[in-house]
Amino acid sequence: MNNFTISARPMQQLLFDSSDFSGCFFSSPTQKELLFKSYMDTVSSIVPSSIRESRKSRTGRPEYPLIDILAIWIAKEVFGFDTIASTLDFVKSDSNVRMIAGLGHVPSAAVISRRTGELREAMGIRHISDMLCRDFYKSRLVCNLSIDSTPIEAREMPVSPEKPRMELKKGRKKRGSKEAADLEARRAEDRRIEELEESGPIDEYLSTLNKQCALTGKKNSKGHMQWRIGYKAHLAVDDHGIIVSYAVTGANVHDSRLAIPLLRMADMNCTFLYALMDGGYSSGRIESFARDSGKIPVIDFKASRNGDKPEMDPAKKLRYKARTTVERTNSEMKECFLPAKLYSRGRNALLEIELAILLTTIKRMDMVLKEERAARLRKPA
Repeated sequence: MNNFTISARPMQQLLFDSSDFSGCFFSSPTQKELLFKSYMDTVSSIVPSSIRESRKSRTGRPEYPLIDILAIWIAKEVFGFDTIASTLDFVKSDSNVRMIAGLGHVPSAAVISRRTGELREAMGIRHISDMLCRDFYKSRLVCNLSIDSTPIEAREMPVSPEKPRMELKKGRKKRGSKEAADLEARRAEDRRIEELEESGPIDEYLSTLNKQCALTGKKNSKGHMQWRIGYKAHLAVDDHGIIVSYAVTGANVHDSRLAIPLLRMADMNCTFLYALMDGGYSSGRIESFARDSGKIPVIDFKASRNGDKPEMDPAKKLRYKARTTVERTNSEMKECFLPAKLYSRGRNALLEIELAILLTTIKRMDMVLKEERAARLRKPA
């Protein structure tokens, strides 16, 4: 993890309008190009300095600085291209985009593929997102924190799932037998993972979850199974749709395994009062953790096999309606920054998803800042 701080007000870049950029382009810029410049300026102001530096070697041309690789990925998401190849063709043909990105030479697809993993390690996008949130919420209170996940389909071969643990025979195990030792080892491992989840290093717990492309199935409203191949983004958002904490896993990881880590990360980034979750998070352990943390859980009940579901308390039912915010943020992230199906694979796919989450966070923060500025201007002196 990179240790750095945000020295300037990075969100200030997004408060400019198109007139502030006059004279900065080769030709009249489009709205998308202005948006690209805003995101590039914002992200460039908060990434570690090492990303902006180019490494020199004794022979050959200097390597591209990682900021050039990052610029191509941001252009891909802002302009809505499916692949890096189509993004590179567009960047080579648009002088305004090359000028905004500071590209003298456009890197090849092979260079981008080779150095994307290095970029992801150097950036630490989750750390950058945490720093943005802590700076943004210094003097703000979050009322409702809504948690949900969204599947992200990928054109990638899913990794075969690990073989499930063999079921042990029911009944008391003979003392000193292999079955008794296996049972105790399983219980010890489950306790270790639960301790990591509730109080251990969050990164260490997340490392126990699958982050590779996976196959998952879910019943739709008609009771039919729908199968997806890809990843899953787990988000915790506030009432404005700002992503306060997140995690990216394989699509086969159950939502409930990320509830407690998301609550812990959100608690470090802001102060919130209520935790809103749907029936997929219905668990006494999650509810107890939220209450012990000083939050009020509002979790929908899970329907039984025959379809019966208890009614929520009227006050909780009214507050639970605010949970639609996270669903709108999920949709916005996919529609604005991600293709219908990811063509990047492995670590490149993880970077693409995390970068989309970061850009969505910046976009929603920009909306709040502009609304607050407009309110101050309307306020009489």
